[in-house]
Amino acid sequence: MDIRVRPIGVVCGGRQAPEDDDWGGMEAAIVLADDLPEDALVGLDAFSHAEILFVFHQVDPAKIITSARHSRNNPDWPASARMRPS
Repeated sequence: MDIRVRPIGVVCGGRQAPEDDDWGGMEAAIVLADDLPEDALVGLDAFSHAEILFVFHQVDPAKIITSARHSRNNPDWPASARMRPS
């Protein structure tokens, strides 16, 4: 099965270089696409959260690790390849 996603905006701000960690102090904004209807997000402010999908398209494919690794490269934490269901 293929799932296609059409962006409705882009994230602007934060950093220029793609980095893997320490994003806690960064601020960014989501700039909506010009062709998004004005009423597309009506009522969004009534929700406590919004789920944003982000494509890390600027990451060098050679740096992507798909095998198990230690979170934040800390060997004291268990290596895992994916999130485990709670």
